[in-house]
Amino acid sequence: MLNNKVRPMHDFHVQNGEYTGRIMDALFKEMPSMYHTSGYREVLSIRVRVFHDSGETPLFYTVNFDWSNRRFLKTLEDLDVLPERGQAFDPRLLDGQNVTVTILNEEKNGINYSNIVTLKSLKPGEGFCNGGFGGAK
Repeated sequence: MLNNKVRPMHDFHVQNGEYTGRIMDALFKEMPSMYHTSGYREVLSIRVRVFHDSGETPLFYTVNFDWSNRRFLKTLEDLDVLPERGQAFDPRLLDGQNVTVTILNEEKNGINYSNIVTLKSLKPGEGFCNGGFGGAK
């Protein structure tokens, strides 16, 4: 388990590729937005422990919360938690879920960021190594 009070030995960087991971937690939160009249947008923020050859790295996957947002709906569908029409979604359903993530790195202002570009539920028996350490597929 990662201790968030200890400065990590490594940067939050993972090479491009597909990895296994485990969702640590998911929650709705407000983030600044220059595109919304309120100045804020509501997002689903999913923290994922990504397992790779050097250990594990926590990364975030964030998607705007809006039932008409195709990316939001696809995310819930890929994670097997899309509720039926008229039903509520509880982000706690995602806690502890094993997933496959695709990482794509991007450089901004001289800093290299690892971004989760796809996040999918890992079905039982689908390549999750003991403890999760499997590196890129």
